[in-house]
Amino acid sequence: MTVSILGQKYTLKYESDEAMEGNLGTCMPRKMWIKINKNIVKVQQEETLIHEVLHCISDELLLSLDEGTVQRLAAGLHSCGCRVRVDK
Repeated sequence: MTVSILGQKYTLKYESDEAMEGNLGTCMPRKMWIKINKNIVKVQQEETLIHEVLHCISDELLLSLDEGTVQRLAAGLHSCGCRVRVDK
């Protein structure tokens, strides 16, 4: 699966809780991948994907968004219906 961010294709993987070491999500913008914990509920997966995409955007655009700002933006965007399109 892939996600398009600023014209770049990022690999998206859903991993086990064990592989994620308890994290909800993680990303590596320089390597162009995002991982989401597959053991969390769908609503959490959706918001976590928005969260990780925001980290990638922040990195690419040199915004230097801190973790709290990313969390608040992700919660706000998710609450108003924003979703990330995933290509299979």
